[in-house]
Amino acid sequence: MILGIKLAEAIKLVGHTRGTRTAELTRVLNRNGCKCANKLTRIEKDKGYPKRSLLKMNFYDDDNKKIGTGHWVICWDGKVYDPDPPPLGVWPNCKITAYVEIEKDG
Repeated sequence: MILGIKLAEAIKLVGHTRGTRTAELTRVLNRNGCKCANKLTRIEKDKGYPKRSLLKMNFYDDDNKKIGTGHWVICWDGKVYDPDPPPLGVWPNCKITAYVEIEKDG
């Protein structure tokens, strides 16, 4: 969506499918014409995120302990999109905890 390419093409640009780091995503975006911040910004209590941003989702167990490496979704003009949605359409026990602002689309 951000670069106008499909998920498979984005995976090729990143070079792998597991545990993608912020620096890897921002490097790919900036090198391909999408200006974005180079760092992750934690979402403060009662504050939102920019209308155009990469959002970092974290998953939690029933005891509210973080599990796994998280998942990236896209906020584009205020609407959240998941390039790799879960089978039932909803991620259980998740929370958006941080973002990378997208300053300019390519």
